[in-house]
Amino acid sequence: MADWLPWLNTALIVISGGFLAVGYGFIRARRVTAHHRSMLTAAVFAGLFLVVYVIRWVLLGSKAFPGSGAAYAVYLGILGPHVVLAIAVAPLALITPSGSASSSTVASRWLRCRSGRSWPSADG
Repeated sequence: MADWLPWLNTALIVISGGFLAVGYGFIRARRVTAHHRSMLTAAVFAGLFLVVYVIRWVLLGSKAFPGSGAAYAVYLGILGPHVVLAIAVAPLALITPSGSASSSTVASRWLRCRSGRSWPSADG
């Protein structure tokens, strides 16, 4: 039915990751405006990823892992931390962009340092 949805989902999250990497490079080079634009673009693609993921889940439902034994243990070992990190990153993904608008506050710098690698503020 919707065989192309997983491919679209993968493309969206890879594009988002690309913009995150580029944005990190921009802030390391002290190109703050380019950094902000890149990070906002990454957030948009990550948001689109989430929308497509939910649509895919509603249309296709969940799929059981076909493996067993050691493969299933490895699958659960990857799935567990993935779920925990996905839940933990959600509030940071919502708070960090709004906090970056007022980048000179101590709370904003504290949050940025904990939601990714230490992102230097525009004021040094």
